Amino acid sequence: MKCLADFSFLHRFNGECNPFYIPIASISVICFKSKNLANGENPLMLQVNKDGRRKYKSLGISVNQSDWDFKKNRPKPTCPDVRYIQQIILNKVTELQKLLLNLGADNQNFPLNNLSKLLKSI
Repeated sequence: MKCLADFSFLHRFNGECNPFYIPIASISVICFKSKNLANGENPLMLQVNKDGRRKYKSLGISVNQSDWDFKKNRPKPTCPDVRYIQQIILNKVTELQKLLLNLGADNQNFPLNNLSKLLKSI
């Protein structure tokens, strides 16, 4: 049986094509260093990667660069309102994961342009 998917280990199961593999985009939260807001902070963005392309969606909150852990992509414990920021991040990521899983469960292979429409709905 020839696997039509690329040769990632996720696509394979016992040397055969994995019929349960559903290609889903990866989600992360980043502090956008290249954009400084008027208050001196940087916006937090949802970054969605699919098929080597990226789309960004603002979370509507910002932090100082000194309050963000760039290696772990999360606020430092010393960040003011760290619990509030973590809760917003968790809610948005969970909501987007549910949307992506629903699309994957329906076996819909969606292009990145449709993902932009999904991000606007969040």
